[in-house]
This record gives sequence, structure tokens and C-alpha cells, in this order.
Amino acid sequence: MALKQRTTIPITVHIIRRSDGSGGISTNAVENAIVNTNAFFKEAGMEFFLCNGVRLINDNDLSSYNALEDEFKLISRYNVPNVINVYFAAQTLVGEDAPVCGYTYLPSSRSPDIVVINNSCATTKTLPHELGHYFGLFHSHGKSNCGKITDELVDKSNCQTAGDDVCDTPADPNLRQGSNCETFIIDRNCNYTGTLKDQTGNLFVPDVTNIMSYSYDVCRTRFTAEQAARMVYFKDNFRDYLTCSVGSAAAELSLRSEMNVTPSTLVCNQPFSITVDIENEGDAAFAGEIVAALYDSEGNFISVIESINFTNGFGIGTSLRLRFESVGIGFTSGRYQVVIFSRNTGASDFQLVSPYVYQNPLFLNANCGSNEDCTTPTGLVATPTYTNISLSWNVASGATEYQTRIRTVGATEWVEGNQAAPTRTTWYAILPCEQYELQVRAICGSSISNYSPSIIVKSEGCNDVYCYASGDYEENWIQKIQLNTLINESGINLGYANFTNRSTILEKGITYNMVLIPGTGGSNASMFWRVWIDFNQDNDFDDQGEQVIQRSTGNRTSVTAAFSVPNGALAGFTRMRVSMASDGFATSCQTNSLGEVEDYTVNIKGTGNTLIASPANLVFNEFGQTESVLVRSNMAWSVTETLDWVTVTAGTGIGMVVSMFAYWKIALGLVVVEQFN
Repeated sequence: MALKQRTTIPITVHIIRRSDGSGGISTNAVENAIVNTNAFFKEAGMEFFLCNGVRLINDNDLSSYNALEDEFKLISRYNVPNVINVYFAAQTLVGEDAPVCGYTYLPSSRSPDIVVINNSCATTKTLPHELGHYFGLFHSHGKSNCGKITDELVDKSNCQTAGDDVCDTPADPNLRQGSNCETFIIDRNCNYTGTLKDQTGNLFVPDVTNIMSYSYDVCRTRFTAEQAARMVYFKDNFRDYLTCSVGSAAAELSLRSEMNVTPSTLVCNQPFSITVDIENEGDAAFAGEIVAALYDSEGNFISVIESINFTNGFGIGTSLRLRFESVGIGFTSGRYQVVIFSRNTGASDFQLVSPYVYQNPLFLNANCGSNEDCTTPTGLVATPTYTNISLSWNVASGATEYQTRIRTVGATEWVEGNQAAPTRTTWYAILPCEQYELQVRAICGSSISNYSPSIIVKSEGCNDVYCYASGDYEENWIQKIQLNTLINESGINLGYANFTNRSTILEKGITYNMVLIPGTGGSNASMFWRVWIDFNQDNDFDDQGEQVIQRSTGNRTSVTAAFSVPNGALAGFTRMRVSMASDGFATSCQTNSLGEVEDYTVNIKGTGNTLIASPANLVFNEFGQTESVLVRSNMAWSVTETLDWVTVTAGTGIGMVVSMFAYWKIALGLVVVEQFN
């Protein structure tokens, strides 16, 4: 087996907080972001590690960070020389009201060594994307952000000088069209939906999985080989000064956490990975190699798994999560051990990394037959809504990942989902009142099971006479609405939710305030709200006066808007639709806005025809109990029981006190005062 080596690159992480220490991202989130980033840079042989640990910046001046106003202060006060300074901030603006997930600079003699990341984007692909820029990569659609279609041709004839200047990335028109990149031409299942053509009339076929594209975050999974080579070139020729200072005293490495192996039982001839946290507890930075090697149970050497070369030094008092990966080692069933060694630059001998209370070496079992029979998953269950189908299934023996697929009933082509470890997933952006066929299969190393028998489900919405509307919930959704007695904190509903089982009473001629609260994944974009009520009950929202609210606001703030119920509205139950989007005001039947849609029911009552009583609701807790209601409406009224609406008594008048007795027919139920016609 060939020895694999990686070059380490020092970064210093700064967490920007308010002056009182609040508002910062956790150090655990930072460590996870670095681990996730390193997985993308394996192709380039690059490994990022913390040099000088994590630094905390408590500074109100910088907590609402705007690059145009604050970058000079940030660099002059806090930048560490000769490392990549990664700053995490609660707000990252570039210009006036222009929020971004992150930014950095392409390599040049004048570019500062900074990467700024919004806290809300720490768990996304933003950090590897920005580090790609830092090491010389353009977007896969070229040298602009928004508003232009790439100049690269589909036939690759100008790929070295157009687009991203990389030839193994297909020509990409930009997966987010519009002057502000507001229109996606890719669906949530990572399918390109555009029909754009290059300058010669050829249809674009972009790579939606490229980390440097403007694809959905879940779709972006890789750099290409030529992108990796380009980053190595810029690292060696423009960023060759990056180093973590090494002193004259001794470094001392130790295991900070227990080693973990994936999969937990080795599979013969299949890859596996070992993850371990190592800390430098010495008085100097460590420069040299850290190696993972495989031994048999008797301590006989078998093979090197992987070696990481810290040419630039591993900082004092800092820890680093390392991931060692095999490429498949031939061995027989039995018991083995993985050992972690280190060797300083210039030294001849390897030393065991100090295990302390943790195991080094780590003993593992190998089973050569564990992937020969990859069983098909059973127990597939599907739960549909209007807009999505949630799937779950039983664990399959030997499976490390699963894959589902979906198609409409009668279609010949399947749409396959991503491979993932959980025994559940969700397909969204589906159509209402549509029959879908779904299957699942197991992946066991290099073996793949058959797909399971199909399960067929029908999405909701078949009896809904109103047009269907939905949004893309990824970054923005309706968090909460409040209208009269209707209060609903719904959270994320994957683009659409039908809450028509929830209602409130609205009186004709009365003005009501409605509170609309957005939920966001960190976006500071403006939110555009519209609310419609079908006052004439003709099953649409197209009539004059039925759009009752249109308001916009920025910075994730709530909206309070007033509207009046027209006297000409029909009495009775009718539909109310609430729409929120970040890409402009949506129409009542729009299905591709960047936000969410929710439907509710309102009950229109005539002016003065809603009885007011105190208390409004009575609960009889025992047989024979007597309660009183003060009637405050000059109209006929009755007292009724909600289960079968049995009339107890009736009368007229204002300020009349009525005693109600819990007859046996009421069966101890909830008693309410209602209009009597």
C-alpha cells in the first residue's frame, strides 16, 4: 500500500462576541467546521489545523461586522501574521445591507490573510468554499457573483481562460440567476432545472455537486482534481509563507480523546477511518509527522494507514482532530490494533503518542464476511404531507449507508437520493394530490443490496379546492402568526403547511392587527409578507380587497399590520393564506418563492352578531354543578354543549345573568355561549 501524506496549513480562529462576552459561536462548532472542511481538502493533500488555539474578541464595535467599515480595525487589532485568520461573526455585511455567509480574498501580494464567516453558516459548506477562493479558485460559474451567465463554452474549447479557468468542471451558467442570485435553477433534490444555452447554442449541463458552485448546500460535496491542483499551485507559489512558529523547547503530544473507528468492525479489503483528537502540551510547536499504522494482535507491523506531515508546525497548547483513512488493506478475519506515532522533523525514530487514559493502540476486530451479504432493508414507512414525504425503515445487517429513490406512479425514470447513514430521510418539493412510488436499499462497503419492494403513497391536498402555493424553506420560513385568538408558532414546515383546522372569528367592519414573525437560518435579507382572505368564498384570492396585508421588513424583524373585514364579506368559514418570501412579494398561487406559505380558516360573523359573555367558556367538573354567565349582547342567544349542541336555555337582553345547570344530557362537557338564530 502506498503511503499517503498531507501538508498541514495553520489557521488561527477568532470568535467575535459582544463586549459582555455574549453572541459568539461555540469552540465545539469551530472544531467541527475544521473537521468538515478538512474532508473536502483531502484531494489537494491539505490539512488545516489550529495554530495558537481559538481567540475570543469581545468588542461591540465589531460584533455587527461590516467589511467596508470594520475590516481595517479587525486586521490591525487582531490578525496573527503568517497564518490564515478565520473570524466567526454574528453578522457579516459587505456594504450597505448586503449580508453574506462569508468572504475572503483571492491570492495576491496585497490580499490580507482573512476569512470571515457568519456564525449561522459555520455548519454549512461556506468555510471550504471560502478557503477555495483563498487558494485561487473562482466560482464554477466564473469570475462574478450574480447577474451574469458564464462566458465558458459547453464544448470546453475556452475552458482554460473562461469561466473558472478549470477544465474538469463543466461550464456552469450560475445555478442562482437574477441580479441578486434570487432565482434557483436547481431543485431541492439536486436536479438542474435550467434550460440556458451558451453563446454557441449548446445547453449547459453544470455540476451541481461542486463546492464552488451556487448549488444548494446539501448538494455541494466535492472539489475536482484540477481544482485541487490549482489550490496546491497557489499554496506553493502565493501562500508559501504560512507557518506556525516553532520554538526551541520540546513539543509533547498526547491523545485528548478516545480513538474512534468507522466502521466499528473492519471489513476485509474495504476502507476505514480512525478519528482522534491530539493535543500539544509541550513548550514548543510540533513539526514533523504523525502516523497511523496497522498491527496484528501480537504487535507485528502490517501497514501504514496514513501519515500527516506538519511541516509548518502544530501550535503550543492547541488540539487538533485528525482523521486517518485507509484505502483498503488485505487482511484476514481476526483481531488487530491501530497505533498512532509521531516523529519530529530530523529525528530517526517514531514515538508512541502518549495515550494517558485513552487507548493507544486501539484494538479492532475484522470480519471478512460482513459485507458479502448486504441485506435489503425492511419496514419501509412513508408519511406524506402536501409538500414532502418522510421515510423510515429498519436497520439492515451490515449496512453503513442507505439510499432511497422516488418517482410518480406510472413514470419510468427514478430520482435517486443521496447516500446517508440514518434510517430515515425526507423527500420534499413534491406535488399535492400525487401518487408516488418509493424504495430503499442498503450499502455495505462495496456491496449494495437490491432495492426494497415499493411503497406507494398519495400526497395530501386532493380535496383542496384552492390553488396550491409553496416556497423554498432552506433559509427563511414562517415562524409564528397571531390574529385575534389564533396564535400558531409553527416553525419550519418545508415550504407549505395546511393549518385549516385552526381558526378564529372575525367580525365585519372590525379592524384587526396581525403579527407576522419570520424564522431564518441566519439571513438578514428583507422579508416580503402577503396575507389573503377569500371574503366572497369563491375559492380563490383574486377578487378586489382579498389581499389584506402587504408588508416588507428586514433584519429578521416581525411585522404588525392592520386590516378591516369588509361589511360585504360573506358570513361563515373561509380560507386565509399567509405568504412570506425573501425574493419579493409572492402571488397567491406561487410555488417557487424563497420562503413559506401557510393556510388557515377564519369564521366571518356579522357586525354585533357575535355574543360576548363573561366567562366565555364554562367547564362543568361534576354532575349537578351550577354556573352563571353574564350576557353582554342585545340579541337572542342560547347556551349549548359542544359535543351535540343540546340547547339548555334561551333568552334576550343585555346584562342578563343566566344560571346554567349541568344536566345529565350535557355529560359533564364544555359549555359555551353561542349566537341563537
